[in-house]
Amino acid sequence: MWRTLRAGKAQGRVPMRCAVVAAVLLTFTPSLTLAQAPSSADVNHAIDAAERICLVGNRYKFQVDASGNLTISKLLPGAAANVTVDRAEAKGSQFFENEEVRRLVDQDIRDCMKGQWAAVLPYLAKQNSVNLPIQPIGEVADHWKTDNDLRLTLMPSGDQKLLNNLRIGPAVGTKQEIMRKWCGADETGACVKCTPENPTETTNYVEIQLRPNPKVEREQLPGVWPNPPAGRQPEPWQLVDPDGKRFVYVCKHNQARAAPRRRRSAKSPVRTTGTDEPPRLVNLLPPGLHTAPGSLAYDF
Repeated sequence: MWRTLRAGKAQGRVPMRCAVVAAVLLTFTPSLTLAQAPSSADVNHAIDAAERICLVGNRYKFQVDASGNLTISKLLPGAAANVTVDRAEAKGSQFFENEEVRRLVDQDIRDCMKGQWAAVLPYLAKQNSVNLPIQPIGEVADHWKTDNDLRLTLMPSGDQKLLNNLRIGPAVGTKQEIMRKWCGADETGACVKCTPENPTETTNYVEIQLRPNPKVEREQLPGVWPNPPAGRQPEPWQLVDPDGKRFVYVCKHNQARAAPRRRRSAKSPVRTTGTDEPPRLVNLLPPGLHTAPGSLAYDF
């Protein structure tokens, strides 16, 4: 989470990962895309404004990279000392009290920047926004499995095919915002239990468990989807039939219509006498209609 670096220190070469795309791979249409969000330059403009207010000058530099990580540099003659805060921690202000930051940054600067950080947070949140089209939650969990911002774990209980293929999206926002809504009663809360129940902007781990006997219906996704090559099993969240139709499950609790109410029988009007006598029923029967206890009869 925290890394302390000094300029001029020898560092090992980090091997690059190469992604090889082969025809044998199961090629599903990419579904996880970034939303239109401020760039790191926009975030750093907001940080520059905070630095000017706090009279940071040339002593320190706060800078966010494209992935949302924050680097705090103490500018020294001929060198610089750095502390890097990952993007999950940078979305709050508690990192200013971390021991690494306390040793690096003078208290007056820390106190002032901590107070000004609230103006930076909206830019950080938007920078980390994502745009999710309709897709199964298992696919989202697979995309986010190496993400330090937010990871999802589908708990191994209940119908795993159903759990993996529960629909999420379309949704735009930070990952925490999207999951907070998805776990809530207005979306999928009747079918799953999330821990924590209400993810906050500093939450970086959510467990999802299927509730007993969830009410769902199957929904077909648009388009034609390829089947896996011979000898390869599809992922649990790739629910595709031999005709190339792909499906997700939709939690039905929000679609249930209220049962029609029974019409109450009209009550007989009551005439008040203006005295202390009990109210008397008004006879509104048409002329010629006589009633006897337990019977109705007409005069013809």
